[in-house]
Amino acid sequence: MFHYLTVGGKVYPAIPVNIHYRNTTESVEAVLDSGSEFSIFKAEVARALKIPVERGKERPVTSVSGVTRSFVHAAQIQLFERTVPVQMSFIKNFDFPFNLLGRDFFEGHIITFEEKKKQLTIEEA
Repeated sequence: MFHYLTVGGKVYPAIPVNIHYRNTTESVEAVLDSGSEFSIFKAEVARALKIPVERGKERPVTSVSGVTRSFVHAAQIQLFERTVPVQMSFIKNFDFPFNLLGRDFFEGHIITFEEKKKQLTIEEA
């Protein structure tokens, strides 16, 4: 069970994950975003993992703020003992206060959001 993360007076369903890229691992918190098709992370995470952001495949990302460029890299996200391969998008000027885990992460998991209790549970499917 995970408790929601409070940022700027608002609460979000976030979890701690380990991201693996080649021989480097970085621990970060990320918000589970069922409205996002794919996972989006800040460029600072890419730097910590030694990922050359702009060498990735370019992918436009559309949000309420408009369209911006992201760069896709294959990586792995570990939660508990399970590692999930994902195509992570990195945005250089990502002005969101946290990283996002999109529906590419949801596959293989049963995720239950309990809004009233401000907590979530994740199980393997």
